[in-house]
Amino acid sequence: MLDLNSPRWRELRDAYGAAQDIPHALRELADRSSSGVWEKLWSALCHQGTVYSATYASIPHVVAIAERQSLPDQVDYWSFVGAVAAATRASAAPPDLRGDYEAALDRSAPWIMRLLASQPKDRSSVVYLLAAMAAVRGAGDLASLLEGIVDEELTGRCPACSVDVRIEPTGEGVRIAAEDSESWMEALEPPAGAPTLTDIKPETCPTWLPQLAHASGHPDLARIIATLFGRARCPSCGDAFSLLEELQRQAAE
Repeated sequence: MLDLNSPRWRELRDAYGAAQDIPHALRELADRSSSGVWEKLWSALCHQGTVYSATYASIPHVVAIAERQSLPDQVDYWSFVGAVAAATRASAAPPDLRGDYEAALDRSAPWIMRLLASQPKDRSSVVYLLAAMAAVRGAGDLASLLEGIVDEELTGRCPACSVDVRIEPTGEGVRIAAEDSESWMEALEPPAGAPTLTDIKPETCPTWLPQLAHASGHPDLARIIATLFGRARCPSCGDAFSLLEELQRQAAE
């Protein structure tokens, strides 16, 4: 972990230029001496989804600080770590910072699981934690889609007839509407059981994401996430398509 007194910080960059002020912000985060420190760090290190060389150096410090907090106070830390992980790949980190950055992401996963297992009451916090887990375990492309569940702003397009569809999460699954008509997807049942860290891989997201949501005490959220991995039927032409693939395609445009 890069020492906060290292002159290397002056060589690193954040959103505003040289990152010599980031060590001070990290000290403020550790001491809780500034109510605006999170805004400062987000703005400088993950500005509108863009990360910088100083971001990679900062994540090990953020993780170390998070580990000293009580579980309920850790949500903001893991949300930040997840946002960074979703915005980049570890291979993009400067070589001298990459090892510590990757190790910090690995250390994040069991803490996020522990926090989810504590069953936070706030549904939005659970979604952000699920997105963070997806990101730190290599499925960062799902993070923004999961966060869309909070805002209920998912949109898509039928691949067959190109009709735009509104995709609205509900307690029973996902509602799909085109123009003035409405059609409901059949809600999929989330898989049973609680996953372990070895289960949590990008290719098994359809299983462990709903499982984690259910274990967190939010079965309605588990149903929504399970449905997102299913197939939707266009309410206009009746064609069936992969909802997740369409949402990912839209997000990439």
